[in-house]
Amino acid sequence: MTFSVGKYIFRGVIDRLDHTGPGKWIVHDYKTSKHPKTERQAMNDIQLALYQIAVEQNFGQVNDISLTWHFLRIGSEVTILHTREQLEKLRKKIVSSV
Repeated sequence: MTFSVGKYIFRGVIDRLDHTGPGKWIVHDYKTSKHPKTERQAMNDIQLALYQIAVEQNFGQVNDISLTWHFLRIGSEVTILHTREQLEKLRKKIVSSV
């Protein structure tokens, strides 16, 4: 999936994307590491936040996106939601650091 942040073009591959209803999406990412992320680490992780931006740019009406990491070795998962403000902060951070 291709998307942009500022003048920069990105391409990413989402492990699984579920469309659960009008404007509702779930981004899934599968990890094989032994150590799961905490909710705080997940909130600071850029990968799925970028996927959220990609879904918003590619699928029109998007009202609700949850981001879920599945930790396969230990059978646990962490789900987070980003606010508009958090995504805007990430966009600014990416543009200023590239």
